[in-house]
Amino acid sequence: MAEHYTNGIDARGLATDPETGEVLSCRDAGPRSPLAIYRGRSAKELGIALTEGEGSHPISCLDHALYLGRELQKAEAALESGADYVQD
Repeated sequence: MAEHYTNGIDARGLATDPETGEVLSCRDAGPRSPLAIYRGRSAKELGIALTEGEGSHPISCLDHALYLGRELQKAEAALESGADYVQD
């Protein structure tokens, strides 16, 4: 499963709430609601849902698509082996 959240980027390069413009905190932040949730039984299925499935497709840059593909593969391998997954 992958959840898609939206944010803006301010002049300092910080992630901001698209509605309020306030900087998003990584700590002590309340829960946010995803714009969309994508599901698949494998990294490949999830990648297809993100790029070819029904609904919106949040990937607009090739470098982002490649990054997500690598991370999905790492996450799948971690689930299969029981290892911890740490996002790059």
